[in-house]
Amino acid sequence: MLRPLYCCVLRLHPPGFRRRFAGEMLSIFDHTPEKPAAARLLADGLLSLLRQWTLRPESWHEIYPPSSLLPMAFLHSILSIHSALVRER
Repeated sequence: MLRPLYCCVLRLHPPGFRRRFAGEMLSIFDHTPEKPAAARLLADGLLSLLRQWTLRPESWHEIYPPSSLLPMAFLHSILSIHSALVRER
């Protein structure tokens, strides 16, 4: 159950990051025998996804087909909602 989610998280990373690290990250995930450890790797993958799209401007300069911009738009939406909620407090 966690592996398909982890694969989706890897696919949402910028193309350059995927080419360099996705195979190794998936191998580590596949060799993790315990479910809690796999869940931690999934959480780490989500944090990595956020870091790569928000803190690595070199990722923004790669040329993407329009459908590849969806992860960036999704993260922008999430961050905008989060900012709005924080301001309301």
